[in-house]
Amino acid sequence: MRGSKKNHFYRSISCLLSLFSVCFLVPYVDAAWVPYVETSKTAIRLACAARVDAPYGDDGNRKAFGAEQRYASDSFWAGEVKELLSLTEVGNSVYFLAEAGIIRYDKLTDTMVLVVRGSNIRSFRISDGQLYYSNDKCIYRTDMHGGKRAKVVTSGQAGDVLYGSGVGQFEVYRGVIYIMNTGTSMVRYSEITQQAEWFSSDISSIAFLGDYFYYIDHGKKSFSIFRQDLETGQVDLIRGNGESKRHVPREQWSSPEMFDTLVAVNGQLYYCMRWPGDVFKLEDCGYDTEIDRFCQPGDAEYIRFASTGSTLYFYVGVGSYEGHLFRYDTETGVLIDLCVVDNLNHSFTFKLINGYLFYYNDNRDLLYLAVN
Repeated sequence: MRGSKKNHFYRSISCLLSLFSVCFLVPYVDAAWVPYVETSKTAIRLACAARVDAPYGDDGNRKAFGAEQRYASDSFWAGEVKELLSLTEVGNSVYFLAEAGIIRYDKLTDTMVLVVRGSNIRSFRISDGQLYYSNDKCIYRTDMHGGKRAKVVTSGQAGDVLYGSGVGQFEVYRGVIYIMNTGTSMVRYSEITQQAEWFSSDISSIAFLGDYFYYIDHGKKSFSIFRQDLETGQVDLIRGNGESKRHVPREQWSSPEMFDTLVAVNGQLYYCMRWPGDVFKLEDCGYDTEIDRFCQPGDAEYIRFASTGSTLYFYVGVGSYEGHLFRYDTETGVLIDLCVVDNLNHSFTFKLINGYLFYYNDNRDLLYLAVN
C-alpha cells in the first residue's frame, strides 16, 4: 500500500511538472530554426502563436498570425502573407513570410508548416534548393525544411562596402549573395572567398540571366538597359542611348527610348518601355519581338511586370487599358486580358501565386485577390 501511495505521489509530481512546462515554458526564439513538422490549420495556430489567444478556425488563424483583415476573397493561407518580394512558389508548395516567420503552404494537403520561426525576419530567397533568410544583421542559409542552419554573412563582414546599411534585402544567384545597399547600389558577397565587394551602383530594375546581370540605371536617368558580365565586371549598353533624360521635356519622352522594367522568364529577357508603354522580348539579333499587341496611341503609357514560372504578367497603370492585367505564356505565345484591378498601385511590384494576385494599393496596404 505504501509503495502504491509513493508511486501515486511521483505520478502527481510528474503531471504537475508537465503542466508547468506547457503553461510557462513556451519557447520564443527570433529567427531561429524549428524542426520540420507537418501540421494542420489548428495546430499551426498553436505552433506559430502560442502566446496569442485566438479562436480556432480560419479567422482564428489569421489573427494568431498577426495578419490584418485585408482579404478580397477567402483564403486560408493568403491572408497571412506580410511581405511580397519573398513570396515564392516551388512545385506544390508556397513559401511566404508571416508574422510568426517563414511558412510553407502545401497546395495538395491544404496545410501550413512553420519552417523558420522569427518575428524579425526581413526577407528570404530560395535558390538551388536552399532557403536564405535575413534580419538586418545576418543572412542565414537552411535546407528547404528549415534544418542545417548556417550563418552566411553578417553586416559586420560586409561593413566596409555597406556604408552602414543592413543586409535585410538581398538576392541569391548561383550561390553568390547580392545585397541591396543604401540607395540603389548593390554589394556582392561570395561564400567561397568570404569577401564582400562593391558590385553595381545606380540601378533600378534588375534581372539575372545566364552569365550576366541586367539593369536599368537609376541615378543618371538614362532609362537605358545595361548588361554586366558576372565574371569580368564589364558593363555594356545594350538598349537605349545611355544619355540622361532628367531634363528632357515630357512632350519629347516618346522620342528618346525610355526602358522601364526588366524581368527574366523561361530563359529569356523581357522588358517594357514607358510613354508609350510596350512589352518586348529581347532578341540577340537586335530586333526585339513586341508581345503586347497594343494598337492605338494611348492604349498603355506605363506598365508593371511580374512573372511566375514560365508565365509573364503585366499590368497597365496608365492608359486607356488602365487597370487591365494581362497574362502571357512564354512557351505558347498566348496573350490573355485576364482581369481589371482598379486599386493596384503600379509604383510597386505585384505577384500572382497559386491563383491569387498579391499587390499594394494606394495606401500601401498589401492585398490579395483570387484570379482565375
